[in-house]
Amino acid sequence: MEGKDLTDFIQGLEKCDYRDGQLLYDIEGVFHNYCLHEIFEKINLEAEDIEKELYNIVMQIPIMKKISIVLDVDFAKIIGCYMHDRDKYIGKMKSKFSDDAMNYIVRGLYECEEYDNYEKFKEKLNSIRNNVIKSNLSEIEKYAICSACSVWMYSAHYWFNDSLLFKTETKALISDKDKEKIKDIVKSDGLSASISMIGLAIVAGVVSGPVGWAALVGIGAEAAVSSAITAIEIYNKDKKNKN
Repeated sequence: MEGKDLTDFIQGLEKCDYRDGQLLYDIEGVFHNYCLHEIFEKINLEAEDIEKELYNIVMQIPIMKKISIVLDVDFAKIIGCYMHDRDKYIGKMKSKFSDDAMNYIVRGLYECEEYDNYEKFKEKLNSIRNNVIKSNLSEIEKYAICSACSVWMYSAHYWFNDSLLFKTETKALISDKDKEKIKDIVKSDGLSASISMIGLAIVAGVVSGPVGWAALVGIGAEAAVSSAITAIEIYNKDKKNKN
Protein backbone atom coordinates (compact mmCIF):
# COMPACT_ATOMS: atom_id res chain seq x y z
CA MET A 1 0.00 0.00 0.00
CA GLU A 2 1.80 3.10 -1.20
CA GLY A 3 1.42 6.16 -3.40
CA LYS A 4 -2.17 6.96 -4.36
CA ASP A 5 -3.58 3.85 -2.63
CA LEU A 6 -1.99 4.89 0.67
CA THR A 7 -3.17 8.50 0.28
CA ASP A 8 -6.75 7.40 -0.50
CA PHE A 9 -6.77 5.01 2.46
CA ILE A 10 -5.55 7.68 4.89
CA GLN A 11 -8.06 10.21 3.57
CA GLY A 12 -10.76 7.61 4.20
CA LEU A 13 -9.55 7.12 7.76
CA GLU A 14 -9.63 10.86 8.39
CA LYS A 15 -13.35 10.88 7.59
CA CYS A 16 -14.21 7.96 9.87
CA ASP A 17 -16.09 8.16 13.15
CA TYR A 18 -13.62 6.65 15.62
CA ARG A 19 -16.29 5.98 18.18
CA ASP A 20 -17.86 3.49 15.83
CA GLY A 21 -17.05 0.34 17.82
CA GLN A 22 -15.47 -2.31 15.61
CA LEU A 23 -13.94 0.20 13.22
CA LEU A 24 -12.16 2.04 15.99
CA TYR A 25 -10.24 -0.87 17.39
CA ASP A 26 -9.47 -2.87 14.28
CA ILE A 27 -7.36 -0.22 12.58
CA GLU A 28 -4.51 -1.08 14.95
CA GLY A 29 -4.73 -4.79 14.14
CA VAL A 30 -4.93 -4.23 10.39
CA PHE A 31 -1.87 -2.00 10.41
CA HIS A 32 0.04 -4.31 12.74
CA ASN A 33 -0.21 -7.04 10.12
CA TYR A 34 0.40 -4.71 7.19
CA CYS A 35 3.53 -3.15 8.71
CA LEU A 36 4.83 -6.54 9.84
CA HIS A 37 4.42 -7.87 6.32
CA GLU A 38 6.31 -4.88 4.92
CA ILE A 39 9.15 -5.29 7.45
CA PHE A 40 9.71 -8.99 6.78
CA GLU A 41 9.40 -8.56 3.03
CA LYS A 42 12.35 -6.14 3.04
CA ILE A 43 14.58 -6.97 6.02
CA ASN A 44 17.91 -8.78 5.83
CA LEU A 45 17.96 -11.05 8.87
CA GLU A 46 21.69 -11.61 8.44
CA ALA A 47 22.55 -7.90 8.61
CA GLU A 48 25.57 -7.14 10.78
CA ASP A 49 23.66 -4.44 12.69
CA ILE A 50 20.09 -5.73 12.89
CA GLU A 51 18.95 -2.75 14.98
CA LYS A 52 20.07 -0.30 12.30
CA GLU A 53 18.70 -2.57 9.56
CA LEU A 54 15.26 -2.67 11.19
CA TYR A 55 15.17 1.11 11.63
CA ASN A 56 16.16 1.67 7.98
CA ILE A 57 13.44 -0.73 6.83
CA VAL A 58 10.81 0.95 9.04
CA MET A 59 11.65 4.35 7.56
CA GLN A 60 11.29 2.95 4.04
CA ILE A 61 7.65 2.03 4.69
CA PRO A 62 5.54 5.07 3.65
CA ILE A 63 2.87 4.78 6.34
CA MET A 64 5.45 4.33 9.12
CA LYS A 65 7.50 7.26 7.88
CA LYS A 66 4.33 9.37 7.76
CA ILE A 67 3.45 8.35 11.33
CA SER A 68 6.93 9.31 12.52
CA ILE A 69 6.30 12.82 11.16
CA VAL A 70 2.63 13.27 12.10
CA LEU A 71 3.04 11.98 15.67
CA ASP A 72 6.73 12.80 16.07
CA VAL A 73 7.34 9.10 16.78
CA ASP A 74 11.02 8.23 17.25
CA PHE A 75 11.18 4.71 15.86
CA ALA A 76 14.93 4.52 16.52
CA LYS A 77 14.23 5.06 20.23
CA ILE A 78 11.32 2.59 20.23
CA ILE A 79 13.43 -0.09 18.53
CA GLY A 80 16.24 0.52 21.02
CA CYS A 81 13.86 0.26 23.99
CA TYR A 82 12.40 -3.03 22.78
CA MET A 83 15.79 -4.50 21.93
CA HIS A 84 17.73 -3.46 25.02
CA ASP A 85 15.31 -2.40 27.76
CA ARG A 86 11.98 -4.06 26.98
CA ASP A 87 11.01 -5.16 30.52
CA LYS A 88 11.77 -1.77 32.06
CA TYR A 89 9.91 0.07 29.29
CA ILE A 90 6.83 -2.13 29.50
CA GLY A 91 6.88 -2.08 33.32
CA LYS A 92 6.98 1.71 33.40
CA MET A 93 4.00 2.04 31.05
CA LYS A 94 1.98 -0.73 32.74
CA SER A 95 2.20 1.27 35.97
CA LYS A 96 -0.06 3.87 34.31
CA PHE A 97 -2.98 1.42 34.31
CA SER A 98 -5.48 1.09 37.15
CA ASP A 99 -5.81 -2.30 38.87
CA ASP A 100 -9.15 -2.91 37.15
CA ALA A 101 -7.63 -2.19 33.75
CA MET A 102 -4.69 -4.50 34.45
CA ASN A 103 -7.14 -7.29 35.27
CA TYR A 104 -8.44 -7.12 31.69
CA ILE A 105 -4.88 -7.09 30.32
CA VAL A 106 -4.04 -10.17 32.41
CA ARG A 107 -7.17 -11.93 31.09
CA GLY A 108 -6.06 -11.19 27.54
CA LEU A 109 -2.57 -12.53 28.22
CA TYR A 110 -4.11 -15.66 29.71
CA GLU A 111 -6.16 -16.22 26.53
CA CYS A 112 -2.97 -15.81 24.46
CA GLU A 113 -1.26 -18.45 26.60
CA GLU A 114 -4.24 -20.81 26.22
CA TYR A 115 -4.49 -20.29 22.45
CA ASP A 116 -5.59 -23.39 20.57
CA ASN A 117 -8.09 -22.32 17.92
CA TYR A 118 -8.28 -18.95 16.19
CA GLU A 119 -12.07 -18.61 16.12
CA LYS A 120 -12.38 -19.46 19.83
CA PHE A 121 -9.52 -17.07 20.60
CA LYS A 122 -11.22 -14.29 18.64
CA GLU A 123 -14.53 -14.97 20.41
CA LYS A 124 -12.93 -14.73 23.87
CA LEU A 125 -11.07 -11.52 23.05
CA ASN A 126 -14.23 -9.97 21.62
CA SER A 127 -15.96 -10.85 24.89
CA ILE A 128 -13.20 -9.07 26.84
CA ARG A 129 -13.46 -6.11 24.48
CA ASN A 130 -17.24 -5.86 24.89
CA ASN A 131 -16.96 -6.01 28.69
CA VAL A 132 -14.31 -3.29 28.62
CA ILE A 133 -16.51 -0.99 26.52
CA LYS A 134 -19.35 -1.37 29.06
CA SER A 135 -17.05 -0.91 32.07
CA ASN A 136 -16.34 2.17 34.20
CA LEU A 137 -12.70 2.37 33.11
CA SER A 138 -11.36 5.67 31.82
CA GLU A 139 -11.79 6.29 28.10
CA ILE A 140 -8.06 5.99 27.45
CA GLU A 141 -7.88 2.68 29.36
CA LYS A 142 -10.76 1.40 27.24
CA TYR A 143 -8.98 2.45 24.06
CA ALA A 144 -5.74 0.86 25.27
CA ILE A 145 -7.25 -2.52 26.17
CA CYS A 146 -9.40 -2.70 23.05
CA SER A 147 -6.31 -1.86 21.00
CA ALA A 148 -4.50 -4.73 22.70
CA CYS A 149 -7.37 -7.11 21.88
CA SER A 150 -7.35 -6.05 18.23
CA VAL A 151 -3.59 -6.56 17.90
CA TRP A 152 -3.71 -9.88 19.78
CA MET A 153 -6.34 -11.12 17.31
CA TYR A 154 -4.57 -9.91 14.19
CA SER A 155 -1.16 -11.03 15.42
CA ALA A 156 -2.49 -14.54 16.09
CA HIS A 157 -4.03 -14.58 12.63
CA TYR A 158 -0.73 -13.48 11.09
CA TRP A 159 1.46 -16.03 12.86
CA PHE A 160 -0.86 -19.05 13.06
CA ASN A 161 -2.98 -18.93 9.91
CA ASP A 162 -1.33 -20.87 7.07
CA SER A 163 -3.67 -19.47 4.43
CA LEU A 164 -2.88 -15.86 5.28
CA LEU A 165 -1.17 -14.01 2.43
CA PHE A 166 1.39 -12.41 4.73
CA LYS A 167 2.74 -15.75 5.98
CA THR A 168 4.92 -16.59 2.97
CA GLU A 169 7.91 -14.46 3.96
CA THR A 170 7.91 -15.51 7.62
CA LYS A 171 7.92 -19.29 7.23
CA ALA A 172 11.72 -19.38 7.19
CA LEU A 173 11.81 -17.12 10.24
CA ILE A 174 9.82 -19.21 12.67
CA SER A 175 7.76 -22.37 12.28
CA ASP A 176 4.01 -21.96 12.74
CA LYS A 177 4.14 -25.30 14.55
CA ASP A 178 6.24 -23.77 17.32
CA LYS A 179 3.19 -22.53 19.19
CA GLU A 180 4.86 -21.59 22.46
CA LYS A 181 7.27 -19.22 20.73
CA ILE A 182 4.48 -17.70 18.66
CA LYS A 183 2.40 -17.18 21.80
CA ASP A 184 5.26 -15.12 23.22
CA ILE A 185 5.20 -12.93 20.11
CA VAL A 186 1.42 -12.48 20.23
CA LYS A 187 1.46 -11.58 23.94
CA SER A 188 4.21 -9.03 23.37
CA ASP A 189 2.31 -7.44 20.49
CA GLY A 190 -0.85 -6.78 22.50
CA LEU A 191 1.10 -5.37 25.44
CA SER A 192 2.92 -3.06 23.05
CA ALA A 193 -0.38 -1.83 21.61
CA SER A 194 -1.85 -1.05 25.03
CA ILE A 195 1.20 0.78 26.36
CA SER A 196 1.59 2.63 23.06
CA MET A 197 -1.94 4.00 23.46
CA ILE A 198 -1.22 5.04 27.04
CA GLY A 199 2.07 6.60 25.96
CA LEU A 200 0.45 8.59 23.16
CA ALA A 201 -2.29 9.75 25.53
CA ILE A 202 0.29 10.97 28.06
CA VAL A 203 2.27 12.83 25.41
CA ALA A 204 -0.83 14.38 23.86
CA GLY A 205 -2.55 15.07 27.16
CA VAL A 206 -5.63 13.14 26.01
CA VAL A 207 -7.96 11.85 28.73
CA SER A 208 -11.19 11.36 26.79
CA GLY A 209 -12.78 11.84 23.41
CA PRO A 210 -12.13 10.25 20.03
CA VAL A 211 -8.67 9.09 19.04
CA GLY A 212 -7.39 10.20 15.61
CA TRP A 213 -6.45 7.91 12.75
CA ALA A 214 -2.74 8.66 13.10
CA ALA A 215 -2.64 7.45 16.70
CA LEU A 216 -4.43 4.22 15.81
CA VAL A 217 -2.16 3.50 12.86
CA GLY A 218 0.84 4.44 15.02
CA ILE A 219 -0.18 1.93 17.67
CA GLY A 220 -0.39 -0.81 15.04
CA ALA A 221 3.00 0.24 13.65
CA GLU A 222 4.69 0.18 17.07
CA ALA A 223 3.17 -3.22 17.83
CA ALA A 224 4.53 -4.47 14.49
CA VAL A 225 8.02 -3.30 15.51
CA SER A 226 7.65 -5.19 18.81
CA SER A 227 6.48 -8.27 16.91
CA ALA A 228 9.39 -8.11 14.48
CA ILE A 229 11.94 -7.72 17.27
CA THR A 230 10.55 -10.64 19.29
CA ALA A 231 10.54 -12.86 16.19
CA ILE A 232 14.09 -11.81 15.24
CA GLU A 233 15.29 -12.57 18.78
CA ILE A 234 13.74 -16.05 18.57
CA TYR A 235 15.27 -16.57 15.11
CA ASN A 236 18.74 -15.56 16.28
CA LYS A 237 18.50 -17.69 19.42
CA ASP A 238 17.43 -20.73 17.41
CA LYS A 239 20.22 -20.14 14.88
CA LYS A 240 22.78 -19.88 17.70
CA ASN A 241 21.54 -23.11 19.29
CA LYS A 242 21.88 -24.96 15.96
CA ASN A 243 25.50 -23.85 15.52
